[in-house]
Amino acid sequence: MSFLGLFEKKTRIFSRNDYAAYKAAKKALRAAGIRCYGGYFETELPVGGCGAKLDARNFGEKGKIERNVYYIDVPEQDAERARALPEIREDSFREA
Repeated sequence: MSFLGLFEKKTRIFSRNDYAAYKAAKKALRAAGIRCYGGYFETELPVGGCGAKLDARNFGEKGKIERNVYYIDVPEQDAERARALPEIREDSFREA
């Protein structure tokens, strides 16, 4: 097991709630030989009283809404090279 990436400074280059774009960007970074670290987090917790935690948006025609924001971090020295890839666009980073 390698811990080389554990203590290096990383830059977030991708942050969106689009899983397909996340997978494509991660695949392109790996093909370019750029180490990347990714994951996801939930944007908001549903507000509810008495433990209900029901969100009316989950019961619409399209089903449950996507709350996960997927992110990709790269080492700081590779950030410019990663941003030059077509899969990593200017609109790929959105504050959550």
